[in-house]
Amino acid sequence: MDHLEEKVRLRKEYRKLRKAVTTVADAAQMLLQNTISILSFGNHDIVSGYIPVDGEIDVLPLMNFISKTSVVLVPEVKKDSRMLTFRRWFSGINELGEALSPNILLIPLVAFDRRLYRLGFGGGYYDYTIEHLKRRGQCKCVGIAYDLQLCANLPVCEHDQKLDLVITEKGVYS
Repeated sequence: MDHLEEKVRLRKEYRKLRKAVTTVADAAQMLLQNTISILSFGNHDIVSGYIPVDGEIDVLPLMNFISKTSVVLVPEVKKDSRMLTFRRWFSGINELGEALSPNILLIPLVAFDRRLYRLGFGGGYYDYTIEHLKRRGQCKCVGIAYDLQLCANLPVCEHDQKLDLVITEKGVYS
């Protein structure tokens, strides 16, 4: 296949992927509905979300919903540690609250596969944190993604941690 044919093929493939995300707002709303139908959040839950960057699916509407019944946290990267710390998040307020440990992690990702492995940005922060939290007790690890981020088979290293499930705007992988 020559370069022009490859460009035609790639344009077709990626236009199709791009159209799969109808709008960011629609995807966030569908994710909210799917997550609410799959997970229940109660008064004793401490849930870590995240502030979306680099095209990650927007979980802020979900975090606002969860904050009505549960404590919501966001992760912080500390330069002197491989693990994330989690601080309390309040909608509409730029300052974070006290540090707490979550029992539910909503985790962004670059890609995931059906075995529930995730590909992140490559720092290993979530892998080390998941391993630590699971050793200490029950922590549900939920990947959050667009359905188009599903990859056939990700390469896995020794330190990579499996998720418990992945929720997308189209459904759940478990």
